[in-house]
Amino acid sequence: MDCQPNRQGQLSAKKAAKIRAGMAELDLWLQDLVRRGWAALPTDAASLWHEIAARMVDAQAPEIARELRAIAQLDPSDPQGSRLLARLGRLYSIARGWQHFDELPPETQADLRSQVGWTQPRRDLLIREGIKSRWWVLGRHVEAVAGIAKLKSQRIWLWGEAIERSALLLGYAHGTEPFYGDFLPGTSFEAELVFYESGYPLRAVVKGEICPSEPVDRLPGYDSINDALQAYSSALGQNPWLERFPLALAACVPQKRGEVAIDGFGKALPVSPDFTQNWQLAAVGGGLPISVFGEWNGEFWLPLSAVAEGRFVVLGHG
Repeated sequence: MDCQPNRQGQLSAKKAAKIRAGMAELDLWLQDLVRRGWAALPTDAASLWHEIAARMVDAQAPEIARELRAIAQLDPSDPQGSRLLARLGRLYSIARGWQHFDELPPETQADLRSQVGWTQPRRDLLIREGIKSRWWVLGRHVEAVAGIAKLKSQRIWLWGEAIERSALLLGYAHGTEPFYGDFLPGTSFEAELVFYESGYPLRAVVKGEICPSEPVDRLPGYDSINDALQAYSSALGQNPWLERFPLALAACVPQKRGEVAIDGFGKALPVSPDFTQNWQLAAVGGGLPISVFGEWNGEFWLPLSAVAEGRFVVLGHG
């Protein structure tokens, strides 16, 4: 008799119990932090964040530890302190969610596991039937992973032509190692993708062969910023912990100073302060409306690509 599945189930239950205990500790830690207030933090407050981050590693919640280390680098006296409170609120909701884990639907449980760094094994995904389509590569973003030396992450944003939905390929590489796959923005390919379980399925893996297809000369954008934000709100309703949302505008006018992009209805979308190619983006359209794709985090939009008169322009962050 094969006892392997039973053993794996026992290991999973043990891991879940350890994570739940860690989230209960984080819950109390955050409540205590709020009660004491920022003024009560010692001058070496960063050490407190790193201590609780280390305990989250012990609790097998590496993604929570990463977020805590990133928060340790923020200045609580910054005028934009609301960002800090928002990140703490997000951590608190994850911690509380784990206290009610067994009562939640499977998709929400999958999202909670993902938030702590417990992702579905790739081998389990690849035995499932995926979705075949021509996939447009809309954007690419590479950044350092907070708290882990020389580790970087890559986000490849795709659009399925046949199914009209977005997909995210997430990869990691250490030092000078290359990322898996050669996914260049502005290109497309035929392939089968399998999505990770989620209330709002977005992350996926490629199953089988990749067949290159023709270049991309347009973007599948929303007609207005209001439409885009409504779609984002709907996505949050399905996955409350969604960190980034693929947001493309069919026609907007980027401002030269870069603070905002304005749609045809006069509504503005704030552009990320990390975006450094404001003049290049503004020059693409020459003051006329263009299609722009980027990541929306609920506060700022980070443009990654644009299309004007059939010409695909790759912006930085790669």
